[in-house]
Amino acid sequence: LGGTGNIAVAAAWTDDKKAITLAIVNPDSTDEQVTTDFGSISLKPNVTQWVISNPDLESYNTPSETPNVVIKKNKVEIKNSDFVVPAYSVNLYRLEVR
Repeated sequence: LGGTGNIAVAAAWTDDKKAITLAIVNPDSTDEQVTTDFGSISLKPNVTQWVISNPDLESYNTPSETPNVVIKKNKVEIKNSDFVVPAYSVNLYRLEVR
């Protein structure tokens, strides 16, 4: 894993070994590029991403009010095992094995 800043990372196989889940936390004020190396494992280029973020670090959710901090589901493409991780975010990726 390569990157800069204070990135925190964890990875694990799914129970059926059909995908790898990758969690990346970026506590910094700038987007970070993270490079991964999964060795000989061949992964599909399109991955599912769930991201929790808000540019206002003081944001929080209050019960019975519209949420300020939400989980967004995206489809993203990885190129050369590189991920762009948004500033102030928690990210979960599902990387499907070919």
